[in-house]
Amino acid sequence: MMDPIQRPWRDRWKIRLLSRLAYMVFAGINKSVRLELRGGEGVMELSKEGPIIAGLFHGQHFVPGYVGRWFHLCVLTSESRDGEILSRILERAGLKTVRGSSSRGGARGIVRLMQAMEEGWNPVLAVDGPRGPRHVVKSGIVLLAQKTGRPIIPVTADAERRFVIRKSWDRYMIPKPFSRALIICGEAFYVAPEDDIESKRAELERVMGEQSRETQAVFGHTDPE
Repeated sequence: MMDPIQRPWRDRWKIRLLSRLAYMVFAGINKSVRLELRGGEGVMELSKEGPIIAGLFHGQHFVPGYVGRWFHLCVLTSESRDGEILSRILERAGLKTVRGSSSRGGARGIVRLMQAMEEGWNPVLAVDGPRGPRHVVKSGIVLLAQKTGRPIIPVTADAERRFVIRKSWDRYMIPKPFSRALIICGEAFYVAPEDDIESKRAELERVMGEQSRETQAVFGHTDPE
């Protein structure tokens, strides 16, 4: 993986420009959206005992940017060019990021998240990343919960009026300006030292799938195909 400093200057310039433009769009929408957060009080109480691990689906990346400053979030982003752009956007929004993924740099990413947790940050992982299949949970977040003994909070989101980028594998969703948006923080999901990773991975996938459908149903939506 090429280090950002080693990228050709034109590539570095494009990344800086794209990240700044994307952040301006995000910040503008952020100020106009009417956000409802359900389950946030429980998460705040739970976080007093130690860091919590937030899991969300790809395509709902706007979530950390809306609530990140409230919950002291540290986001795992991929080591790809897109991951670098996303990292710059999130850091501009006041969040901490670490680089890694479940396919490349996965172990390094988990170690960095554990280090961030020791510093008091609450990690966020896109559970089906970095390349899908969509809504298929990878084992990384389950391993992190097992190693740290801290709970996973399933987080799902939708907006009443939204743009859906159907050509992207994750059906990326962006709330339209002045729309209502909903973020739901589900029940704490624990992974004990003796638990089977694959069984817990499948269980978390089922829990998050059901919660995602319930979230979309609030606005009369179905999962975009």
